Amino acid sequence: MLAGTPRGATKAVLIHGYGFAPHMLDDLIRDGLAMDASERFLIGTNQIIVEVRRIRITDTGRQALG
Repeated sequence: MLAGTPRGATKAVLIHGYGFAPHMLDDLIRDGLAMDASERFLIGTNQIIVEVRRIRITDTGRQALG
């Protein structure tokens, strides 16, 4: 799943949409196969800052897939 999404996916999408267990995502990050990256966006006319955390596959993770 992560290999097909260059920008990654949020933890909530991976857990609720694709059935990943939270500990599995933590293990992928711990083992260097995925990384947790934050992005900040300014939303609306009030310029509210929203932080989105995405999990992305690493080069090591891609190599592990073959």
